Amino acid sequence: MLNIAVVDDEQVHRDILMKYIEEWKAREGVEAQVEDFPSGEAFYFSWCGDQRWDVLFLDICMEGETAGVMLAKKLREKKRAIVIIFTTGIPDYMQEGFEVEALHYLLKPLDKRKVWECLDKCFRRTETERRTVLLPIEEGTVKVDGDKILYAEAVGHYCTVTCAEEVLEVRMGIRELERKLRESMGIGEGQEGNFVFTHRSYLVNVQKIARMGRQDILMDNGVSVPVSRRSYNQVNDRFIALFCGLRGHRGICMIVNVIILTAAIAAAMVGTRFYVRWFVERQIAGYQNDLTQKHCQEVDNLYRQTRGWRHDFKNHLQTMQAYLELGQLEPLEHYIRELTEDYNRMDMVLRTGNTMVDAILNSKLSVLREGDIRVDASAAVPEGIPVSDVDLSVMIGNLLDNAMEACLKIPAEKRFVRFYMAKAKENLYIYVMNSAGGEYRRGIGGYLSTKASDGHGYGLARIDKVVKKYKGYRNRQDEGDVFATEILIPLC
Repeated sequence: MLNIAVVDDEQVHRDILMKYIEEWKAREGVEAQVEDFPSGEAFYFSWCGDQRWDVLFLDICMEGETAGVMLAKKLREKKRAIVIIFTTGIPDYMQEGFEVEALHYLLKPLDKRKVWECLDKCFRRTETERRTVLLPIEEGTVKVDGDKILYAEAVGHYCTVTCAEEVLEVRMGIRELERKLRESMGIGEGQEGNFVFTHRSYLVNVQKIARMGRQDILMDNGVSVPVSRRSYNQVNDRFIALFCGLRGHRGICMIVNVIILTAAIAAAMVGTRFYVRWFVERQIAGYQNDLTQKHCQEVDNLYRQTRGWRHDFKNHLQTMQAYLELGQLEPLEHYIRELTEDYNRMDMVLRTGNTMVDAILNSKLSVLREGDIRVDASAAVPEGIPVSDVDLSVMIGNLLDNAMEACLKIPAEKRFVRFYMAKAKENLYIYVMNSAGGEYRRGIGGYLSTKASDGHGYGLARIDKVVKKYKGYRNRQDEGDVFATEILIPLC
């Protein structure tokens, strides 16, 4: 049986390729199992637990660490004989395809006849390279499909091999048999194959296990095979990994326990509350800076996406053509609507003249609107201001986060946020007003966060720290259901 995987991050392209494969199966009368995956990560996770795949149709232009060529290289590093066929709408990666020994390179929109030609080649290749092993028996040597072996039992210096349709008396030890099976299936040292020892005298094909017990294993043919106490954990892990998609769950639990224990020890070693607060604030400040830089990268990506719309247009046409060929008019209509919405979202709400500020400001304003909050915003960043882009984004991000948090506590019809930023004489002036529920906490130093049990919230503290850093002025006021913040920072 041929095992085929289809990896593409767009459902419609997976659907049409699966359709072509099913038609090929019916035409050729080939027994094949086909499964699709929405990402390289999803396929690689499955492949690590079950290396049964013979053919891989792989979209070369996907995102992630295990996408396209990177995934193909990882598979080749494992030295697994899997046939790779690249699919893409861009003919710019031919060289990469040769580097990973891809069988073919199919351009979208896919041509059914070319897909069938590739499948014909794959079938011929896999039939000749089927995972067989040569076993010595009394009458000579016999070729056996490793996938059809259920289990083997050591009998003296030889072993009995039980297959789906026959039982063989093999003239070799069970350890030598396990080594030969690994070689025939391309499983290297340190890698997990389909065969595992349940007992020093029994070697079992994990794919043929019907039920896992503490003392014995029920095989697909109804025969019970013993499992030793020493081997149980390993066999059970392999069984779960193969059929439930879980790998190393015991290791994960152990890591979690170590993390919890380490955290408990660290907490016990901290001698004072002051040190805890200082440490947490420092960590959060670093996190917020990282988060701000991430937002800036996102807006930069948005600009690049806008410039790349002409390039992406071809891919969108291919997707729509695939929907048409499948006769899926309703998904096509939905896809066109999504394209229209994406295009509209690319029109930036505000352009301040500062890319970093655009990143955080437009991101936050978009989230505000999604929360049914009316927004009135105007912003301009003068050139050459002394405030760093990161500090400016930290202030804006926290101001708008606090405003949104207050608005979400009240009915939607009362929610609003007004944001204004501009040069006022020789100062940078920032003003934020938002609706609120009228509940405020005050301390000696001013307003306190409603989230914290005592002291300032981290957002308020970060704003104050930046204002103080640039010798600025900050004023917070409330008038019943309205809260306002003013910030003045000298420009010289």
